[in-house]
Amino acid sequence: MTNLNLSTGGEFSPFIKYNAKAGRWFVRGDNGTDVEVPNPRFAIDLANIRQGWILFPQASPPMFVWDVQGMRAPKPEGDYKDGFKVFVMGTDPQPGLANQNIGVREWSSNAYAVKSGMMDLYRQYEATEKQNPNGIPVVRCVSVKVIKGEYGDSFEPVFVIETWVGRDRVPQLTAAVSADLQSVQPILAPAPDTVTPFPSPSPLSVRPPAMAESVHSPLAGPGEVAAAAVRETVVPQPIAPPPMPTDLDDDIPF
Repeated sequence: MTNLNLSTGGEFSPFIKYNAKAGRWFVRGDNGTDVEVPNPRFAIDLANIRQGWILFPQASPPMFVWDVQGMRAPKPEGDYKDGFKVFVMGTDPQPGLANQNIGVREWSSNAYAVKSGMMDLYRQYEATEKQNPNGIPVVRCVSVKVIKGEYGDSFEPVFVIETWVGRDRVPQLTAAVSADLQSVQPILAPAPDTVTPFPSPSPLSVRPPAMAESVHSPLAGPGEVAAAAVRETVVPQPIAPPPMPTDLDDDIPF
């Protein structure tokens, strides 16, 4: 038997979400309504990103079935889609939150455009993580890319890594990740021969970030090739990010 990480949402963490149809970011305000957070900047714990199957029920917390040790979990019944969950921490004051910061938030998605943006960010992370041991990247969403689809346009978020901070400078983020990891109870799943490694993506899926390959690789699935072709033919749609700081060490408030 194989251990499978399963979560039914439990105590729902404060979240940040990206609306791929609108190309905009939101958090839940104190009054229970969604508040837009333009061009967010946050530390993101990509070392502990989770991948698996995610279901977003109406008016209920999301449900997760996580992959284990690089092995794809069997797809549950229902409208589950492959996706990710990661924790972020933002300390910039937000006008929509009475100049309070977003703090520590859970970010999860199973939307194609969001996963594609995450894959690009993860490639940046992998290219520089060895130069920043025990560090966490601070990233900003600087623009969006249009992805044409059968049911209308979607907007892929475009990130840049502005700097890195030591994990000791974001203890709240580390504590949230640790608590989340401890909250998931393994369950018994089918025998190992029914749990398969990550396959090449189907036309409607995206390879999980840690398994991402170049679209020119023979391992790239048709969905990745098609999406890359679309991205190469469209002009990124700027969303007027604030000016980049000239001195990152002084400007990053972590």
